Amino acid sequence: MRDLRQAVPDYLAIRRALGFQLRGYDRLLGDLVEDLARAGASTLSTELAVAWATKPAGAQPFRWKTRLSVARGFARYRDTFRLLLAFTTQRLAKTASEIRVDDLDAELIAAFLDYLEHERANSTATRNARLAAVRSLFNYAALRHPEHADTISRVLAIPPKRGPQPIVTFLSDEEIDALLAAPDRERWTGRRDHALLLTMIQTGLRVSELTGLRCADITLTRGPHLHCHGKGRKKRVTPLTPQTAAVLRVRHHERAGNPHESTRGDAAVRSVELAGEPGRPGQPIEKNAGDDANCENQKERHNRVGGAH
Repeated sequence: MRDLRQAVPDYLAIRRALGFQLRGYDRLLGDLVEDLARAGASTLSTELAVAWATKPAGAQPFRWKTRLSVARGFARYRDTFRLLLAFTTQRLAKTASEIRVDDLDAELIAAFLDYLEHERANSTATRNARLAAVRSLFNYAALRHPEHADTISRVLAIPPKRGPQPIVTFLSDEEIDALLAAPDRERWTGRRDHALLLTMIQTGLRVSELTGLRCADITLTRGPHLHCHGKGRKKRVTPLTPQTAAVLRVRHHERAGNPHESTRGDAAVRSVELAGEPGRPGQPIEKNAGDDANCENQKERHNRVGGAH
């Protein structure tokens, strides 16, 4: 545990020397180390990191994500340097105190990355995460040891490895129906969420495009359609199906908003609510849509392109 407590200021010193401000990290990492001490653990495991990140229980999920990123960054850097030193001492037959910057050349770092992949069976993502930590170390060294600029530049030129890209799949008709049925339309928040989800699925709008719509952007008379100013400064006009137009008419009548107001009807509503249960930002809507329903917005966009519904 003493090693972890000492590792915290060392980690923060390196990251801050690289220009990262890391406000509040001293307190968060100190709390993490104390939490590990109470658990009697000398290393940071995935289970312990998740248990710490999800505290307190009543906090919003976006705070959990922030806390988890702090723990992951700390563990990533510490484990990378520990593995790198062990590999280098064994390969060069030197003690850790005898290792110099010139010893850590591009050939040795490349061999270290191969070792991670083939002997430790690390994934491409883990390999790239280790490389990112090594690059941060060499960026730090470049400011203080310009005499080793050639060695450092060669290491920094090592590119990340491209891994397999996940295939974006489509929601089935049953999953779409379950997703649209999840909001409680007896409440105005449920009717709002149902209208937004239906519009997103039918038009393929991105979340930022959807939440940026104004009442004046939607035409619900003859030939219903909506205007969108989206990614890449592109303007699009997308026709609306009779089902979507009917839902939006009800929503527009219920709101009675002026043409320049947001279609959401609540300025305090954030885009994160689109993936949550009505009135409870950030809570997964999948629990009402079935265990197999994947509600990622990117999949909904591809449903429109693929004509899944």
